[in-house]
Amino acid sequence: MKLTILGCNSPFPNIDDACSGYLLENNDTTILMDCGHSVFAKLKSTKEINQLDAVIISHFHPDHYVDLYAIKYVIRAAMQSGLRSEPLPLFIPNEPHDIFAYWVKSKEFRVTPLEANREYKIKSMQISAYAMKHPLPVWGIKVESENSSIFYTGDTVYDETINLPQNVSLLLGEASFLANDSALAKEAGHMSTLDLANMAGRITPQLLVATHLWPEFSPEQIAGELKELYRGDYAVAKSGKEFVF
Repeated sequence: MKLTILGCNSPFPNIDDACSGYLLENNDTTILMDCGHSVFAKLKSTKEINQLDAVIISHFHPDHYVDLYAIKYVIRAAMQSGLRSEPLPLFIPNEPHDIFAYWVKSKEFRVTPLEANREYKIKSMQISAYAMKHPLPVWGIKVESENSSIFYTGDTVYDETINLPQNVSLLLGEASFLANDSALAKEAGHMSTLDLANMAGRITPQLLVATHLWPEFSPEQIAGELKELYRGDYAVAKSGKEFVF
């Protein structure tokens, strides 16, 4: 499986970067996880929209889904011109209800609400959702292929009561705050580097990738803290970076 980081910033993109957007590819299957500010342009430089097999949205904060509107209009144009006959599968939370209802009514997408304890098949990939903790309902996303797996946390606080998968190949997790700001991170509904290290200790991934980077903290700061806090292999996300696992 290959993960391409389209964007990893929050709550707004840096110059020449984008907010949360992650492209997963495995043999004949291509999935986009989240589609925040500026992700559409990054995606277009990598793949044609009609090459996507599905889009998964972790939650409905703008930095995670707002460029879905751009994808909608590309699909509409393709359907009107005859280049596409079927809507694109879209997996999303069913709350807030008004946003969910908007996408359900969209002719460009075939919407499936994400639920716990349910598996979804997208060609050669198996999808499952884990309820996380954030001001809006949010789902952590596990994607499995025959020989590899990834778990994406979305936005969440770290809580030992959260149900988490075990032994994935790659953990893609938010590190929005530095370790000293863990209390502030929890208040804001996010994780610090310390929280992410603790979560990774439970999941035991082969590789930890920190994402959802706030502009006031440099990638070097995040990496420096993870070096002290986490004993496993780790990396910090960067737009355009690829991970094969």
